[in-house]
Amino acid sequence: MLPTNQSIQENKYFSKLIYSKSYYSTSFSDNISFSLYEKFKNWIVGEFDLFFKEENHNSLNIYFPNGIITIEIKNNTKISIIVKNKNSKKCKNMMQKVLKLYLFSLPKTT
Repeated sequence: MLPTNQSIQENKYFSKLIYSKSYYSTSFSDNISFSLYEKFKNWIVGEFDLFFKEENHNSLNIYFPNGIITIEIKNNTKISIIVKNKNSKKCKNMMQKVLKLYLFSLPKTT
């Protein structure tokens, strides 16, 4: 199980919630290698194994009640994470959970 450290400052890591018609949305992007993307994708698939997933070479969609998580890698260098949900609090909580997995999957620096 992952540590439940709540020290992620949401304003620093992901955009503010945006309301668009019927859902809230927030996003995050960072520079990453394709091998780190694959490692992160494996962590995400394991964490959300009970939810329906669509996966292709450069993206992963995870569908959960009232929402979706989209993870893409562009040009094998830039990762984009978008969380959409009908509930603003659940949208923020889901993004925090995904970002914790992302930070956990990054190589440790000494």
